Amino acid sequence: MPVAHANGGHLHYQIEGPGNAPALVLSNSLGTNFAMWDAQMPELRKHFHVLRYDTRGHGQSEVTPGPYSFEQLGRDVLALAEMCLRWRMKRISGAFRFADCRWAA
Repeated sequence: MPVAHANGGHLHYQIEGPGNAPALVLSNSLGTNFAMWDAQMPELRKHFHVLRYDTRGHGQSEVTPGPYSFEQLGRDVLALAEMCLRWRMKRISGAFRFADCRWAA
């Protein structure tokens, strides 16, 4: 179980797909974990270097003291991208909640 210490918390993540492929980050929806992307992964990992992770407080990621802010969640994904993808992130997908986080970062 890969875990990264990012932005004051431990975040569970998984990387799949060819290392030289374009990077794609997948964030889970509220009340879920990164397994919500399982059905899409067989096709996505053929074309992308996919980083999917359990958002802070979800799945196997650490539950840190709240409340959580969009800025904090956005910084989490930026820290993971730096550590795991070396800033090759060009595509990101997630639930509506996450789209707001991305812009806040």
